[in-house]
Amino acid sequence: MKNSHIFLYLIAFFYTSIVISQTITLPLSKGGEYNGGTILKVNAIDGSHEVAALQGLIGTRENGIPKNNPANNSSSSIYYESSNNSFYILAKEGFRQGDMTSPAGVLFRYDRNTSKTELIHQFEENSLLGTYPHGNLTKVGTKLYGVTEQGGANNYGCIFSIDITTNTYNVEFSFNGTTDGGYPSCGMFLEGDVFYGAGRWANGTAGQSYFTYNTSSNTFTSIYLADSQLNEIRGIFKHNNILYISNGSDILKLNLSNPGEEVSFYYIGNGANLGLGSVPWEATKSTWDNRWYIPLRNGGLNGHGSIALFNFATSPGINPIHSFGGGSLGQDPTTKLVEGKRGDKFGIAQTGSTTDEAILYKIDENDTYSILHTFSNNNDGKSIQAQPIYEDGIIYGISETQGANLGGTIWSFDLTSDTFSVVAQLGYPNGMSPANGLSLNSSTSSNYFICSYGGEKGRGTLNSISGNTITKITDINDNRFVHFLHKPIVYNNKTYILGEIFSASIPAVNSVYGLTEIDVSTGNSIGNIIPIAPVSDFDDIPNTIINLDAPIVQDNNMLYGVSRQHIWSIDLSNNTYNTLYTFNTATEGNEATSFIIDNNIIYGLTNEGSTNGAGSVYKFDITNNTFTLLQAIPSGESLYGIEKLNDTLYSIHFDSTNTYSVSSMDLTSGTPTFINTQSIDNSTIGSEPGPHLSLFNNYIYGVMNSGGTNNLGGLFKYDITSDTLSNILSFEETTGYYGFNSELLITAQSLGLNDLNINFKLNLYPNPSIGIIQTNLEKIDSCVVRTVDGKTVVSEIKGSTISISKNTPGVYFITIKADGKLYNSKVILK
Repeated sequence: MKNSHIFLYLIAFFYTSIVISQTITLPLSKGGEYNGGTILKVNAIDGSHEVAALQGLIGTRENGIPKNNPANNSSSSIYYESSNNSFYILAKEGFRQGDMTSPAGVLFRYDRNTSKTELIHQFEENSLLGTYPHGNLTKVGTKLYGVTEQGGANNYGCIFSIDITTNTYNVEFSFNGTTDGGYPSCGMFLEGDVFYGAGRWANGTAGQSYFTYNTSSNTFTSIYLADSQLNEIRGIFKHNNILYISNGSDILKLNLSNPGEEVSFYYIGNGANLGLGSVPWEATKSTWDNRWYIPLRNGGLNGHGSIALFNFATSPGINPIHSFGGGSLGQDPTTKLVEGKRGDKFGIAQTGSTTDEAILYKIDENDTYSILHTFSNNNDGKSIQAQPIYEDGIIYGISETQGANLGGTIWSFDLTSDTFSVVAQLGYPNGMSPANGLSLNSSTSSNYFICSYGGEKGRGTLNSISGNTITKITDINDNRFVHFLHKPIVYNNKTYILGEIFSASIPAVNSVYGLTEIDVSTGNSIGNIIPIAPVSDFDDIPNTIINLDAPIVQDNNMLYGVSRQHIWSIDLSNNTYNTLYTFNTATEGNEATSFIIDNNIIYGLTNEGSTNGAGSVYKFDITNNTFTLLQAIPSGESLYGIEKLNDTLYSIHFDSTNTYSVSSMDLTSGTPTFINTQSIDNSTIGSEPGPHLSLFNNYIYGVMNSGGTNNLGGLFKYDITSDTLSNILSFEETTGYYGFNSELLITAQSLGLNDLNINFKLNLYPNPSIGIIQTNLEKIDSCVVRTVDGKTVVSEIKGSTISISKNTPGVYFITIKADGKLYNSKVILK
């Protein structure tokens, strides 16, 4: 007994205070200081972490890739709030984060004090919070109001607000598509504290609907419904008790004193009136002379549109004061007018056949027309469709495309000095939303990663990270590819990227995804695209899709992956693709997702098909192309991620009661079946697990994308030996969050004396101990206790006391975190 104690003391002496630590590095696609995502490094012992954030500003579009927005009169808008010196920008097409396949608008704030953007709300298709916003943001009290054409509780659109004191988004009202009408087709008109609006749906069918929303009482009122349809309602305005509707060619009116009357035509913008102008926008009332001004896109004396006075006393009530000359003189005005001082009005018009070319013009108090600025270069921004705003002698506006970073611009024109300036270049020049994982480039001793979006070409970027420094290597410059959602592949000093094929020039490929070598100095592809899982029948192309949950596994020169219905490989030494196996959907499943390779055997998951319709667990022997079905996943259940230790598989199980659990499968069993071993607490660990698990030193690590302390998910670990589950770090906005396809890079590091706090002497007593240990710290934030071989054991903390009494006698090493500092010591348990 005495000799064993001497042996334990010798181990403690030679071990000193060096602690083996695991560092976990992973990409997170959302959040961070600039809302562009982060590369996060986390100490697996105590959760301490370092953040490298992708820098940039939220843009007005999906980083240079236009997205069709079906809203009839869709446009972005800008509002300036002097109380916090910020611009609030409603961008109709938004920007894409993470695995978001359907971005449908974005609302963000640009803080002029910090020159940073803050994401307030990301719109998504079919969202309860609204889809496809359009029209201007209008302030009432401390809130900005707007509408979405779709989404909301019933998917017929909604009225929303932003509280500028808290920058929080809220749905005020959702249309029901019947008695409320639906699909709001233009922005709302404000009179007092009441909004007036219009929709293109009524009584469950295409038609017309008109409504009011009282912001004081939060009351919605439907004022008129009709089955007859009006196309392209561009705006509404109210004078006396008449509501005027611009429908893209004409102006109609609705008598609010007697809404039972049908909507009637007030001005017909074609035929005999074409010389006056047609395709009217919303009218603007001048506070200078109480006259109403309205831009008309077509017609006029030159056929390029006009600016007219709106006369309510007579019909047709349109009196032109300026006809656009076309080309560089302006044509086809694209916004309503905004008023400045002394009756000056300002607006935007095109200079060509598209909205990319534009001018800022003025109509002064004498109705004289002049051009203030021509948007002639990409740095100014293009596609100027949002109504400008006037603030203290300066006109502000936004462009929806181009700019230096392809995310659009915020621009200004100083009326005193006649000076045009770009206030902010929106977008992410170094890319945003880092994807999947990191790949070591041994020649540079740095890790490469892909940003899915952004960059100066708008197609994503290839980056490296060394320490906490992110460096852009190159912009992706191949327009045949889009949406790079997997990590780069490095082999033989060559770099490969895998992306979605986006080119009609290679129709014979019959594939959705392809691999190409990239020139790291230019971003151009080298050689031919290697198609993934190509099919001979064009109708089978959907089966070549690679799910976002699916990894790419590299074994020297060999790449292995899965598409929706195939297991495949690519030999990088000769760029040869090979389909290894095609799933039988009915029995083996499809929609292949997570897999690992162990001793030339693939263990993987599918999440659809098979006998229960919920996918399967399988193994596939690469050496002899033998497929074995291990388990058909029960109906209504799912598995996320897969790892293997010895003869046991591990995964995260989701059951029909909406509960997540750690689950294991004994491969030596006659009927291998995943069995739950540890339930997962949504409030502490999180929910919505990522698709990848990582095994290191008998621990399984993984990512949760929701739930947890901050409802943003977090990083967890599962101790296989003790069957215990713990949270390592709860994600925050500052750390980044949403590792939608994040693979964990885990490395072992030694924390020596320089990593420890040696200015404070940590006392543990009694030592040796029977299990209850006192410290001279006031309060312990966290504590990790390990055996000599690095295994974590059970410990309990209460105030400044640590209990390790549930463990067997021996030497233990303790890492304590208190007041933001780490303390390490050792203790002997008798």
